[in-house]
Amino acid sequence: MSIERVFLSLLIVFGCTNSQKLSVRDGMVARVDTLHISGKDLRTFVKEITPGLRANTFGGEARKQYLRSLLGRHVLELEAIEQGLRDDSEIQATFRYQYRQRMVAAYRRQVLPSEVRITNQEMQSYFEESGLDKRRKLFGILVEKEDLARKIFHELKAGGDFGQLASEYSVDERSGQQMGLLGPVDLIQARRLQIPDSLFINLPSELTSDVLVMGNRFQIIRFGITEEILFSERRNEIYEILYNQRFGDFERSEVERLKRKLGLKIVPKGLEILLEKGNLYTRLRAEQLSDDERETALFTYRGGRVTLRDYVEVLGRDLRSLSGWGLNDADQVRQVASELVLSKVMLFEGARRAGIVDDPKEQEWARQLMSRLIIEELRRREVVSKVSVVSQEARDYYESNLALFTENDSFILVEVLLDSQEEAEKLKSDIAAGDQTLSSLAESSTQRAGAREEAGLIHMDDYERLAMPKLYQAVSTAEVGVVVGPVEVRGGYSLFKILDRTQGKLKDFKDVERKATALVKMAKKERQFEEWMDDLMEKYSSRIAISDMALAEALPDSFLSRIQSEE
Repeated sequence: MSIERVFLSLLIVFGCTNSQKLSVRDGMVARVDTLHISGKDLRTFVKEITPGLRANTFGGEARKQYLRSLLGRHVLELEAIEQGLRDDSEIQATFRYQYRQRMVAAYRRQVLPSEVRITNQEMQSYFEESGLDKRRKLFGILVEKEDLARKIFHELKAGGDFGQLASEYSVDERSGQQMGLLGPVDLIQARRLQIPDSLFINLPSELTSDVLVMGNRFQIIRFGITEEILFSERRNEIYEILYNQRFGDFERSEVERLKRKLGLKIVPKGLEILLEKGNLYTRLRAEQLSDDERETALFTYRGGRVTLRDYVEVLGRDLRSLSGWGLNDADQVRQVASELVLSKVMLFEGARRAGIVDDPKEQEWARQLMSRLIIEELRRREVVSKVSVVSQEARDYYESNLALFTENDSFILVEVLLDSQEEAEKLKSDIAAGDQTLSSLAESSTQRAGAREEAGLIHMDDYERLAMPKLYQAVSTAEVGVVVGPVEVRGGYSLFKILDRTQGKLKDFKDVERKATALVKMAKKERQFEEWMDDLMEKYSSRIAISDMALAEALPDSFLSRIQSEE
């Protein structure tokens, strides 16, 4: 359940509160102990609620529901404070990280250029030189153990069949079921799969890669057919890449300026401690350092320092930035600290010296951030951690909700995708007159990539349903054997005819047990939360006060009417 849904569930959960009189002159609608709710606070809260989740009543009852919901957030915050969650080390570390990120982003907006000019020639050159002009069919075998990966690698070198070995050994569901096929990928997608650029660009088709480390797993890949990509398909992506690079250059320049201005120096003792800890980016955590070590400076500058705690906290949340770094010698540690840690610390220091951290809006954001973090942790401890589901509960849910576990229908169809509605209407008339067939039109005229070679034939199942939602929606309601269209879809206008329809089948429980378990767990968490909130509201009822007059002024009927009319 999202935090928003948590709070809105309180609309139903909370009963009557102890309505004590507050002075209207205070400008307060309500209070929970020392935490106050103003009219502005309440209106802001209501405005931020997703329209579909707003109260379905009107007038006084709607006002009470919204107030009870916001009171609930304050009750949760108060309980979290009383349990000492503000002082929790993990919450403090998360708060520092997110707060630093926000201040750095604000400083970037203030000091970096608002516009960057990227020419078309620059984009064209990058496109041709970077490997973004290709899409390659990817095959892979993913296994858990390195020795098994090496064994498979040697079998492939000896002439073993890639598809057979993928079916036998790959723990990736797609590649295991599809003879190793993972699908077509471009350079950007390959990077997301942790495939080095050099392999994507240079590995010849049908040749096998060496064993690749994928986190705590191991993968062997091979590429099939290579397809050229048009520059127009990539233009926006390339612009974003070059834009970010250019901004990165500006940012590095600003960081170096701040380093010089503040007289940044490395502290040998802090560096020595890091080097003693071994492979830092995979193993080192704050709890592995003593209290004294955590507060040991790694860098100092005029007016501040970067401690080992700062270093670990930044790197602990930015591990993806560390691909390729060994971090086991002084030069590498110094470089990583300078490029990854100091850039954020220095920009945060810039934000502090520029007065951004003193902005009342930013201070309120920080307060709200801490409130959200402690409430989330409180709910995890009091609700989430106490809910468990046994297999029989999941099975009972499955048997009571079979529709949720039934596959969608699949179809075989022939389709023609055309650029304009007018062209589609004309060709549909030609088909009706017997002058053309969909298959022949697909071979000569369809604009769907790769479809001409298949004469427009499409097997549409769940993958295509997600990739082509508008077309699937139209197909799902069409009759077999009837030419339908034109239907406006992504890329143009579609004419199609269903050749065969396969009714969706009920999935076996063993295949969907995880999904059923998750749904049962979600329902149990909601019930547990409601029961727990009843107890909390009883606990704090004597510490809640409401001004009915201020509530009516804060949420007048005109405001509620306007809010309820929003889509």
